[in-house]
Amino acid sequence: MTAPYAVAVYNGKNVSANPPRSAIWALLYAQVKQVDNSQYRNLLLDDRMLSAELQVEHDPNVNWAKIYTVEQRNALKLAALRNFNGVLANPALGEILKPAALSATNPDATKSGTAIWATDEVTQLLETYGLPPDSPLSVLCVEVLPQITNLRDHISNLPKPGVRTGLRTMIARSPVAEAMIDRSLTMSAAQQATLSFDEPRPMSNDLGHYRILRTSPLTKVPTIC
Repeated sequence: MTAPYAVAVYNGKNVSANPPRSAIWALLYAQVKQVDNSQYRNLLLDDRMLSAELQVEHDPNVNWAKIYTVEQRNALKLAALRNFNGVLANPALGEILKPAALSATNPDATKSGTAIWATDEVTQLLETYGLPPDSPLSVLCVEVLPQITNLRDHISNLPKPGVRTGLRTMIARSPVAEAMIDRSLTMSAAQQATLSFDEPRPMSNDLGHYRILRTSPLTKVPTIC
């Protein structure tokens, strides 16, 4: 599934960050009847964060080492790890995603994110809850605002020299400002070097601790998709 990120506009100009600062989470639901058989209830099966700048990979025999750069392979690995929730016995890896082709991507177009549940994954999720494999399904997308806890979260591309120079000019050089910038850069390097398996999940485990920007309608999943 694919969903567009919200567009930020200032004085009629698109000032959206690239990559997007917000995050879109897809929620996969199964429709289950109540015990009294009076109506259906939505049962959350899984939540998955959409990956920006990625597309669906249709080639089952793709050779990562041959066609992707190290940076692209790392992005695919990260997308796969974010989708691993410890429930699925054989979680689908990054092979089902691929980097978006730059030649076919309009840099001025609205940025979109992509997430995938393989058929085997959905079957396993339904089995976990004792539901039949042909249970009706639906999806919902929720876009959440970023959690800004430091200067690095607030300003995009802070490691770039030009961005740091502009920031120093704007806030007037001072020991406090310089220390703040240096500390944010150090934190950024540490975050890149450390992979956390406990990333927050705003729509399930951490529900209520994130600001929601917007939500999509609950949409039925077609029988064949």
